[in-house]
Amino acid sequence: MIDDRVSVRPASPGPTLTLPIRVVYPKDLSVTVILAVAELRGPEAIAAIERQLWPAKVTDAEVPTFIVSIRPQWAQHFFDVELGSQLLFGLREDLHLGVEGAYYRSAKNNNLTSPGRVLWYVSQGDGAGSMTIKACSQLEDVVVGKPKDLLRRFQRLGVYQWPDVYAAADRDVSNDIVAFRFRMTERFTTPVGMDKLKAMGIRGPFMSPRRISDSQFAAIYKHGCALT
Repeated sequence: MIDDRVSVRPASPGPTLTLPIRVVYPKDLSVTVILAVAELRGPEAIAAIERQLWPAKVTDAEVPTFIVSIRPQWAQHFFDVELGSQLLFGLREDLHLGVEGAYYRSAKNNNLTSPGRVLWYVSQGDGAGSMTIKACSQLEDVVVGKPKDLLRRFQRLGVYQWPDVYAAADRDVSNDIVAFRFRMTERFTTPVGMDKLKAMGIRGPFMSPRRISDSQFAAIYKHGCALT
C-alpha cells in the first residue's frame, strides 16, 4: 500500500520539495514527503502518490498529461465557476464540486491513457476566459466502446445526453467513441492563455488530446496556481 511508503507531516511552505522526487503544491498546503523509494516508479505509483497528497503534483515522473479541449457549455458544469454563475437553470452542481466526472469524445486520433492527468482547455465561446487552460484533473479511466454502452455506464458522471454522444460517434451507433473518467478537478486561479502556451512550445489548435512533457505540465501548473 502507498501508505507504507509515504508519510505527511507539517513543514515550512514552499513551491517544491525534492526528496528524491519533486512535488509541486499550492502555497497554502504545507507537507513534507518522506519516501522509502526503491520501487516508486511508473505512472501507477506516481498517480497513487498524487491521490494521497492531492492537490500536490509530482513533477519529475513523466506521468502522461494531456491537454483536452472542452466547449464552454460543458466546462461550466465541471469546473468553470464564471460561466456556471451565468447559467440560470440546469447547472449540474454535483459535478461542479469536481470530485468525479466523465467526458466523451470521438475515438479518432485518441491517445489518452490512464492513469494520467487532464489539463482542460476551454475552447472559444462567448464567456470570459475562453481559449485558456482553466483546470487540472486526475485521469482515472479511459474506455473505448459503442455510444449506447458508454452512455449507460457513465451518464451519472457527465452532462452529455444521447444526442451529444450520438454526435461524437458521427451519428453512427456502430462507431466507437471514447469515454474517460476523471476526478479531483482543481480550478486554476490564473487561466493559462495561448501566449503563455506558445512560450512553452505548445501550439493549438487542440482538436484531439495533446500529450505534453512533464516540464511543460509543471510550467502550466505553476502559472495556473500562481506559484513562484
